[in-house]
Amino acid sequence: MSRQLQAVVRTRLTTKERLEKSVTKEITANSDIITQSVEEDVQNLQMLLDDLDVEGLEVCAKDLLSSRKIGIICSRSTYALGMYFQFYLNFFGKTALVINGDPRTLDEIVGLDAAQDIVLAIGFSRYSQFTVSSLQYLSQKKMKSYVITDYLSSPLAQYAAKSFYCATGVASYMDSFVAPIAILQAIIRRMSSEVYTNTVDELERLEEIWNLFGVYYRSEE
Repeated sequence: MSRQLQAVVRTRLTTKERLEKSVTKEITANSDIITQSVEEDVQNLQMLLDDLDVEGLEVCAKDLLSSRKIGIICSRSTYALGMYFQFYLNFFGKTALVINGDPRTLDEIVGLDAAQDIVLAIGFSRYSQFTVSSLQYLSQKKMKSYVITDYLSSPLAQYAAKSFYCATGVASYMDSFVAPIAILQAIIRRMSSEVYTNTVDELERLEEIWNLFGVYYRSEE
């Protein structure tokens, strides 16, 4: 109940109001803001661990591996999470599309096939209208979608085959993405363990290209 009430408050507050609220709280508390920030991240991770849906994440990882394409729907601040996820999916040789609302990415939505492809959407309050609308459209196409969001009341959850919930709220105008990153990492590591040999082979091929083009710094020694 407490988390649901927080969801209502965070959804209704504008970014400016959240900034004013967080600054007032920090000044009143007169606390070590840096320590407080890390402690809040640890608390969010503990809440994630307490309610971790291991079975659901197992199924999600296997579905992503068996799909032809993976559509990653993200917008605004969650765009960074989408790019992070796409970067590591490339190591599996997967076609992963970051769909963030840019007009050029809208064509990617149309190209997704419900029979072969999977969608993973990421969104937290205040929820992006683009992310909600995209899931609504894809649900009409019978697309299977997984969602990473914050509350049961999230508008994204109603369109998901499965939702994974994690806390992002901290005493600030911004969200904390420590818990969502943990979920994405768990999915990636589970996928990697499922196709370990193929992943190693792919990394060896990538290493050759990285060395050829000098992607990473190498000591003269």
